[in-house]
Amino acid sequence: MCWRARPARSPCRRRNPLIAPGSYRVALSLRVSNSGQVVQARLLDTTGSKARDADIIKTLRELRLARGPADPGQPFVLLILPRAQAAVADCEAAP
Repeated sequence: MCWRARPARSPCRRRNPLIAPGSYRVALSLRVSNSGQVVQARLLDTTGSKARDADIIKTLRELRLARGPADPGQPFVLLILPRAQAAVADCEAAP
C-alpha cells in the first residue's frame, strides 16, 4: 500500500546537512496518528553514523503531516535512498 502525505511544516527549513539525503541509505519504521503526528519512529538499521541516526529520529518525531493514514495502527516503512537511487524510486513505480 502506498500512502502519501505532505508535512504540515517543511522539515527542510531546519537545513541539517548531516541528515540531508545524499550519500546514505536508511530504513525506518513509523507510526502516524489520525492527526498526522509521528508518534513512533525507529531505525530498522543504522546509517553508519550515530549522530546522523539520532538526528533523523529526532527530526521525524517532531514531524507533523498534513493528514494521517486511514489505518493509524499500521506502521509504515520509510526508506531513504542515496540521491541517485532516490530520484527514480516512487510509489508510481510500485506494482
